[in-house]
Amino acid sequence: MARELCLFLHVDASAVPARERAGFVMLAVRRAAPFDDPEADITWCGHHAAVWYWSASRARSLAGPLPARTRIHGEASHRGTMHLDDEKLELLDLSLTGSETPSAGIEARLWRHGHLVASRWWPRVPSTPAWQVFLRGAGMPSTLAMPEPLPTALHEHAMGTSTQLDTWAGQLQAQWPLLATGTGCLIIGAFCWQLAGIARAHSENSKVESRISQLEKRLDSVISARNAADEASATVRSLLKLRPPASQTRLLAEIAKITPSGSWNVMQWQQPGPETLEITLKGSALDAAAVVNAWEQSPLMQDVTPISSNRPDELVLRARLTPAAEPAE
Repeated sequence: MARELCLFLHVDASAVPARERAGFVMLAVRRAAPFDDPEADITWCGHHAAVWYWSASRARSLAGPLPARTRIHGEASHRGTMHLDDEKLELLDLSLTGSETPSAGIEARLWRHGHLVASRWWPRVPSTPAWQVFLRGAGMPSTLAMPEPLPTALHEHAMGTSTQLDTWAGQLQAQWPLLATGTGCLIIGAFCWQLAGIARAHSENSKVESRISQLEKRLDSVISARNAADEASATVRSLLKLRPPASQTRLLAEIAKITPSGSWNVMQWQQPGPETLEITLKGSALDAAAVVNAWEQSPLMQDVTPISSNRPDELVLRARLTPAAEPAE
């Protein structure tokens, strides 16, 4: 798979058991991939994985019909060599001459302590801003100079595999008896380690279950207290709604203040409901319109209505009290 069709991901799997690392890396790829069908080529640098991944459906559509169980490899894993330097920046020229379908472009790589931690592809030598973006993304100072692109061939084997396989084969043949003995010891040790791990896991599981039980009891008490508080709060709010919006003392003072001056007296005071006030005034030459207008200006009353009375010297007024503002929770 050509480098320009791949995305790169560096995965630190040093804390993951060896038998679970491949699944761990693919899980990281699925989380990072912007498509639903990621396919990947993994190059291991010690306990760290350098991963080039792509969309499987896109690869099949570009490649056309392929035999069953055909595995696609990333071009980048067959380019260049591994570096054990503390930090090394390199630019690889991916151009292939004399090929019917030449690949092209420039790939930047950052090696750190033998691990490939960053890789970026451009169709041509990157501009200075693009190079600085790559450096910042890799955690490097953006002032570092861009190295010269190095021509690199497309190898038959992935990085670091062919030489290592030849070396391992020779060592295996020379040290077979010792390796067999060591393998047996490792198997026994692994079995004992597994037993110890199972026992430790059982002990930890018991501790966790005990802790969960204690936390559940505390949580139940907290939930009960919260429910009781919510019920009490609802009861208080329902009782507060029964209070009149204003006290009778305040209303009486307000009426005495706003009623036009004249010879009048309060003959009857009634509150049929918490928000309804009905007052009978007695006096000579009471101007109903003036009284109603004055009461309407009060912030404590609204919808003031005069009611007919059987006596000419009496004025009956009914008003709705302005509801009190809801307290902030």
